[in-house]
Amino acid sequence: LSFALAMHAVQPDKIPEVAIKSVFTKYDKDGNGTIDINEFRELCYDLGYYISQENARPAFASLDTDKSGTITLDEFIPFWRNSGKFTILQDAQSQERLKHIVSFFRIFDGDNSGTIDRAEYSALHADLIKRRLLPAATTVEESLAKLDKNGDGSISLEEFIAYMQQRK
Repeated sequence: LSFALAMHAVQPDKIPEVAIKSVFTKYDKDGNGTIDINEFRELCYDLGYYISQENARPAFASLDTDKSGTITLDEFIPFWRNSGKFTILQDAQSQERLKHIVSFFRIFDGDNSGTIDRAEYSALHADLIKRRLLPAATTVEESLAKLDKNGDGSISLEEFIAYMQQRK
């Protein structure tokens, strides 16, 4: 992942094809020379963008220009060189911080849904207090309400990233 993140530190149109192929190969988990929708979702999640199966379909379809149901290296290269796709990855320090935030989030996202629900949140709450990222006197309900910006009762990856970015 760190190599993939480092690729965003250079001008997108200057990224060597061999470097893009390395990223492609990393996410081609079954080694069949293509990236399927689940491998694409994994790539996005690793880079801090959880995409549900439903939301992944249109994004994936836009990359799958030959409509084969998979993304080939030739389809992947223009996507990877698109400078606007992952704007949060601005510099090496931000990239490294994002990597740690996503890894930390994934520890508590037990069902790999891209959200931390109330049941999963109590363990995260305790860990945030232990790391002094929440005041010790904060209850689970108070901190859940603070992180849950859209009020749906769970913490999305995006909500968690926003919260943790404030804790620099």
